[in-house]
Amino acid sequence: MNAMNVCIRTDASVRLGTGHLMRCLALAQALRRHGAGVTFLMRDVPAPMAEMLRHEGFALRHLGEASTGPADPGAPWETDARDTAAALAEADRPDWLVIDHYGLDERWEKHVRRPGLRLLVIDDLARCRHDCDALLNQNLLTGGDSRYQALLAQDSRLLCGPRFALLREEFRAARASLRRNYARADHLLVSMGGTDPGGICLKVLEAVDAIRPSALQVTAIVGAASPHRDVVEQRYGGRKDFRVIHQATDMAKLMAQADIAVGAGGTSVWERCCVGLPAVVIPVAENQLEVGRTAADAGACLLLESPGLADGRFAASLSALVGDSSARRALSEAGMTLVDGDGARRVAKVMLQRPLRVRPARPEDAERVYQWRNAEPTRRHARDPRPFSLEEHRQWFGQSLANADRILLIGESDGGPLGVLRYDIAQGVATVSIYLDPARHGLGYGPSLLTCAERWLRRFRPEVNRLRAEIRPENARSRSAFVDAGFQARGSDFERPLQGAASHPPVPCH
Repeated sequence: MNAMNVCIRTDASVRLGTGHLMRCLALAQALRRHGAGVTFLMRDVPAPMAEMLRHEGFALRHLGEASTGPADPGAPWETDARDTAAALAEADRPDWLVIDHYGLDERWEKHVRRPGLRLLVIDDLARCRHDCDALLNQNLLTGGDSRYQALLAQDSRLLCGPRFALLREEFRAARASLRRNYARADHLLVSMGGTDPGGICLKVLEAVDAIRPSALQVTAIVGAASPHRDVVEQRYGGRKDFRVIHQATDMAKLMAQADIAVGAGGTSVWERCCVGLPAVVIPVAENQLEVGRTAADAGACLLLESPGLADGRFAASLSALVGDSSARRALSEAGMTLVDGDGARRVAKVMLQRPLRVRPARPEDAERVYQWRNAEPTRRHARDPRPFSLEEHRQWFGQSLANADRILLIGESDGGPLGVLRYDIAQGVATVSIYLDPARHGLGYGPSLLTCAERWLRRFRPEVNRLRAEIRPENARSRSAFVDAGFQARGSDFERPLQGAASHPPVPCH
């Protein structure tokens, strides 16, 4: 496959924050590891953030002053769409456009679309319609995937949950070498976002200072674009028990070294979860509230919904982290279960693949499926690894097509058939097995085909409410594929609930 080119439309500012840009940077890094070229299209970007992108080696194209785009609530969306379309026309035939911006919706997306360009929308709100090939919401969702049923086109692919959290490679590396000690809590990390427009960081440090145990060392991260960084430095930069860091370049390492944290919501919640850092989360923007609530409900953090730093709630939450090693361990383990640090890689793999689809198997597929099913790499992990004859297979294949409770689906791309998925349905549970054309092994098609077939089931077999698979422990590649497709391991079995089946329409999968 030729090298892919990707453009990313996002912004960063004191008002917007830097979270959109940082998660897009994580995706850009993952795409570049697969040979893709990435260009950022930005209208609003603080100088330190622009310098960071250049240092990372990514191209940055300015679309003009913020007052003429969606960063200004009074400006028409048409202005930004026109400027973005012009930038895309001058780019090197981009394959994908990634959009991470609350000010852009279906109208804008329809305006910039052109043949051959696929769109990925990164969203947190599920409030407006989008015209895109794929939509990513990396958060735990109240109501699950169903929140997007009325907001997406029928052939849009939905990537939901923290397994798709866009974290930079440094977090996965820090997790791999993590040696967390729960016996003591001596080191507190405070980070309230890249811009901290409300000055919450200073208020948190003052509250910590008022109740801080004498042995607790505090590290405060203040973004280079924060308007309050000089005040924080003046107040706490010269103290032995406090350390102030401007624009940290090794956040994953700092999180891995800390014992507890106080931090903002948004993507930083999933960063802390990835490295198992127990935290009190204080949302600093409306869009961070649900992230904090769902993470707290999952047992991965403590939540303080409003600053409330002087009314006793913050002191109680911080004391719970400092004084209870069992609570710290529970929060840490719950967070690490939610986020494994591979989310950016998973999203990049979806983007790098050709569009896939599934269809019911037909009698003329019998011999092709026989070749796949009887191949040694497939039989190696089967319950019965012995080879079988073509006549035996034809009999099995015909019986399977005639069985209303067995579904055989053929996965395809523009390059032809890829593999077959089998579902045996009983009492609302579909047991799945999948085997690919041996020539397609190792190319990452498994998770995408599982997702496509799942969407087919939602449309045509709405009585199915749960998926399960039986995978032998030594079949590491297959186990990884099912995890990437959203299945949870239950010993040798893997399971996944199938929600909202009757209302999910699509069959094509991009």
